[in-house]
Amino acid sequence: AGRGGGGGAWTVEAIVAAGVPAECAEAVRQLGLEVGVSGDEPLSDPTTLWRFASAREFNIQAGKDMYTAAMAWRASLSMKSVMESLGDGEAYRKDGSRDSKDVCSWSWTRSHGTPESDFASTYGFWGRLSAKGLPDQAPIAIWRVGEIDVKGYTTEKLLGIVEHGFISHMEDLLQAGRAESRKSGKIVRARLILDGHNLKLSNLKYLPAVRHIFGLGKQFFPEVTASITLVRAPKITTFIYKAVEPFLTPVMKRKVRILGNDFEAGLRSHAGLEKSVLPAFLGGRASNAEVCDAKCVPEGFGRRSGLGGT
Repeated sequence: AGRGGGGGAWTVEAIVAAGVPAECAEAVRQLGLEVGVSGDEPLSDPTTLWRFASAREFNIQAGKDMYTAAMAWRASLSMKSVMESLGDGEAYRKDGSRDSKDVCSWSWTRSHGTPESDFASTYGFWGRLSAKGLPDQAPIAIWRVGEIDVKGYTTEKLLGIVEHGFISHMEDLLQAGRAESRKSGKIVRARLILDGHNLKLSNLKYLPAVRHIFGLGKQFFPEVTASITLVRAPKITTFIYKAVEPFLTPVMKRKVRILGNDFEAGLRSHAGLEKSVLPAFLGGRASNAEVCDAKCVPEGFGRRSGLGGT
């Protein structure tokens, strides 16, 4: 439904009806034709095609290249095994696309019970809140960037498992936003809150070790976030931001705002969020358990657990 005759390519009318701004509809239609898609999968509904087009400033060839690379990466990575090892609630096909006919729902949650999921819950730094604190029901993500134990990840050879955990989180945000977009008929993107508590200048020397992991978001998860708000930011944040700024696209740079400890008003004006929806460690009412603990990795953990690489 909503596509061209015989269930072919998306029409401009269907693209606008799905929630894509009218001025972008023709570009999205062209992108769909270029990549040869006609249905909701793989990542080919109108609002998700818009994400790829927007991430590349509506350069159709660049958007096509990003989409093609993302589809190949999802299949080679085995998104199916990543999502199954770190959570449950949704099924995937071998090519990395969702195995579901209900495009308006998303039920995956981070879980416990596997070595990978238990590691992520204890030593990861990310989380999506279960509560919806925005009128558009957008996902709300928290990253404890000041607590990331990059030294531990590196010395214990755990960067591979951290990467998979982070990928599952980004996929969770993308698919939650897709489902809300299809349900509401408008583009819905996550609000990302970065907690800068304990962020230190010394962390910069470990930046190259995690640069690849953060880069996956830019490469393969387009337009997942509408805003990125750093709260409880220490004064050295300006130096750290300058260090990571070269890895951000122009689109990403426009989304960022940096706030200190008194962030309630700024959070409301920038992200549209009330402080009360945040976890308790940020002064809100949500459970801290909704975000990974970001604990320091014990010495020797990689070898003892069998999770460390070579």
